[in-house]
Amino acid sequence: MIIIIIIIIYLKCFQHVFIICAKPENNQHFVLHFLDGVLTLDKAGCNSVCSSCNNELQEIVTRKWCMCTPHALRCQNGGTCHNAGATYRCQCQPSFTGYDCGIDIDECQFNPCQQGASCNNTFGDYNCHCPSRYTGKDCTLDKCRMAKADVVFLVDSSLSQGPDRFKTQLDFIGEFVKSVYVGSDYVQIGLITFSFVAKVEFELTRYSRQSDLLDALQNIKYNAGSTNTAAALKMAREDVLSKSRASVRKLAILLTDGMSSNKLDTIYQSALLRNSDVTIVGIGIGSEILHEELLKITANPNNVFTVSTFDGLYSILSNIRLLSCDVCSEKTTDLLYLLDTSGRHSLSQFHGAIEALQSITSFIGMGISKVKVSLVTYASEPKRIFDFRTYTSENEIHHKIQVLDRDSKSVANLTRALWYVSQNVFTTSSGARNDSRHVIVLLTNGKDIDADAMKHVNRLKGSGKSIVTIAYGKDIARETLLNVASEPYMFFNLGEELFTDGAVLSTMKTLFEFNTCSL
Repeated sequence: MIIIIIIIIYLKCFQHVFIICAKPENNQHFVLHFLDGVLTLDKAGCNSVCSSCNNELQEIVTRKWCMCTPHALRCQNGGTCHNAGATYRCQCQPSFTGYDCGIDIDECQFNPCQQGASCNNTFGDYNCHCPSRYTGKDCTLDKCRMAKADVVFLVDSSLSQGPDRFKTQLDFIGEFVKSVYVGSDYVQIGLITFSFVAKVEFELTRYSRQSDLLDALQNIKYNAGSTNTAAALKMAREDVLSKSRASVRKLAILLTDGMSSNKLDTIYQSALLRNSDVTIVGIGIGSEILHEELLKITANPNNVFTVSTFDGLYSILSNIRLLSCDVCSEKTTDLLYLLDTSGRHSLSQFHGAIEALQSITSFIGMGISKVKVSLVTYASEPKRIFDFRTYTSENEIHHKIQVLDRDSKSVANLTRALWYVSQNVFTTSSGARNDSRHVIVLLTNGKDIDADAMKHVNRLKGSGKSIVTIAYGKDIARETLLNVASEPYMFFNLGEELFTDGAVLSTMKTLFEFNTCSL
């Protein structure tokens, strides 16, 4: 009689298994030990012994231990068993370890969660509690850079831009590219250049990696000619955005000075593009910018910008809804109105300037957390009407501006006014904020700007102040005011009859309000 003794002891902590099979007539036996993940056979003659044992033990031997005793010896939690002669080992899934892959690894010990997020270990996994701005498995996706859209840039390569401003446009697009996620699941970007003719430099699906797209921008050549904006708008509609993804926002971002060769055709093509469910954004870049044409192309004052700097980029992204976050820090602005009240302007011109200031005030966001306003007038001497601490509401400022008087018998002295501003206005005692942008809006005809005044202008710019010039009156010094403005897009020649044109004035808004994200 054959006696078969099978003893299985499965201890979770020590992972020992003993299987004993014996024949009484010759007293042969063998013992299998499972220790440290390895099965070993103590005695020779295994096959002859096992041939007298039951089928389960035979299966253990023939399969080289990988299917042995399914309920005791197995690779758990998705582990894979590998044969190695008379032994086997378990290859565990990344979240498990141990002899049979039964021990959960605490992934939080490796600090997978980014951006200061807290980590919570779970069985076979972990999760991160992300700050409100970030998302993704490890909190690596920035909501302030994440959106889904098909965007085509229309880049002005005409003579009025020149190679330097053409490069500025490409630099701006480069900053845009860095500020969004590029790819088929996020933002796809195409680019058209235009002068006498329009040319597709690359289509929406050409680049799926940010680095490749940035490299491509470096290889785009300037091609001087006339300003055929209409051809670029038509090409965007027919050749680029016609291949856009379904149910994805489509945008055409036009960078130009707004001085197209054929204005009627430009307006017509822009209407066709908008009617194909495309949002047109106009960004004014050039020595002079025709805001009126940009407004007609976009048909929306909120989509016209005169900001070509990195600082204003986030305001543009936010306005066209490419930013999906509400947690970006808001950049505050301390805004000084510097108004020429001398007698060289007629009473009607002066009233036009007053109306312009009131219109600007209506378009900007007021309050301690947004824009704070101060007002200095000047004729022969400067006079501070109120500082940054005085008013926080639009109505209060409107009333104070409304009661300003013109000094009809005086002569303007801008040099003295600029010196006064540099010494007395942007100070903490006057309510200015050290971490705010400091902007000066100068309203004058520019006739009193001499070499001494320009020295003060340059000092103010050198100290980080931005200067916006608004020419008012009929006899203006255009070139001088262009030089005083910090950038060409910061010069506005509104003219006496245009001060009430809210659409034109609204293009100034992005100079004063910014949403910024730290990338």
